[in-house]
Amino acid sequence: MLRTILTGIALLHLGPGIAFLLLAFGCDGAEPALGQACRGGIFETFGLFTLASWLVIGAAWGALALVRRRRCTERLRSSREGCR
Repeated sequence: MLRTILTGIALLHLGPGIAFLLLAFGCDGAEPALGQACRGGIFETFGLFTLASWLVIGAAWGALALVRRRRCTERLRSSREGCR
């Protein structure tokens, strides 16, 4: 259970961190590297970047969980060992 809590906290903190990184380096200067994504207000853009990064992180985490589950079931079929 502790591992699940720590994973959740890490995922929740990575979203705003990535959003800040995008704002700091992608929306700087007269001609922002991210273009139209930086046109709104700073808080609106930060919120959208945070939500987008949470979606990407969540999709990647879900895909990783599916790959691990598939490997575990293949391992169980081939031997009598358990999976963690």
